[in-house]
Amino acid sequence: MAEQKDLEMIVQSVRQDIRLRPLTDADRTSYIELQKELSFSKELYNKESIVKNTWKDMLSENSRRFAVVDAETKAFCGYCGIKDIRKRMLEIEIELLERYQRKGIGYHALASMMKSIAAEYGTEAFMSRVEPDNYASQKLMEKLGGKPNGTRLDIRIEEEDAAAFEERYQSLIDDNIRMVAEKFQVEPQRLLTHVLLYRIPMPSVLASLEKEDQTSCAPKKYMDYEKKISRARTAGTQLAIIETMQEMLDAATEETYEETRSKMIEFLNRKIEKTAARLYEMDEDWEEHYGEFIKDEIKK
Repeated sequence: MAEQKDLEMIVQSVRQDIRLRPLTDADRTSYIELQKELSFSKELYNKESIVKNTWKDMLSENSRRFAVVDAETKAFCGYCGIKDIRKRMLEIEIELLERYQRKGIGYHALASMMKSIAAEYGTEAFMSRVEPDNYASQKLMEKLGGKPNGTRLDIRIEEEDAAAFEERYQSLIDDNIRMVAEKFQVEPQRLLTHVLLYRIPMPSVLASLEKEDQTSCAPKKYMDYEKKISRARTAGTQLAIIETMQEMLDAATEETYEETRSKMIEFLNRKIEKTAARLYEMDEDWEEHYGEFIKDEIKK
């Protein structure tokens, strides 16, 4: 209870109309409504097995997640949090219902949470991963004091498929993507298969709070996030799986149904294992990023 009270006091000192409190089972329905609103795979959240596993992960003892609520009405606005508090490098996340976006709430929620987490754990910097066409989130990270810290291959894309994917979806590259590519010092087509990494030093967060003007983080023209690249990655991954399975069917003229089914299940399991391995490699790589950051700070 004391932990929750302290966190709310920090939020009050930054902005009077929102509060943070630990996410609880009582927020389950509101969280699922949030996912149905923001996800382009809304039908997934009509399946109880998906909902159960997703919610279990949200309340994992290894994470720290907080409901963002309206101070007056107590209405659920969204959530923010730390994905895995065990990591030396803490990754932040936030999702808000659309009606609470473009109001500066995301900035205040994250800044207040980061301030509290840093005080509790001695965290010197946070990390964030952002889609290359989510310009509002990029502006939010920059408002917090975040700096480009490289890119990382999306877990849906396999290394050997990246070049073909980038060639297939070149039409998604526009002037905004080119500007982001220049900022991260990569070729624009790389952003079709990679996510952006931001490093957010805690002193920069505190400095941003001192000059904060309570306005939204991004110009209105950048606020609409259509998820075009993310949709393309999902579609491309699904297409690759379908093509492979079709090839297996075409080659199965002399196999029994059970033999073909067994091969398909084995193929899908390998895909799942490779995705899990890439997630692990990503964590290891982020640890390395953080180590380099610490070395840079020591040199300064």
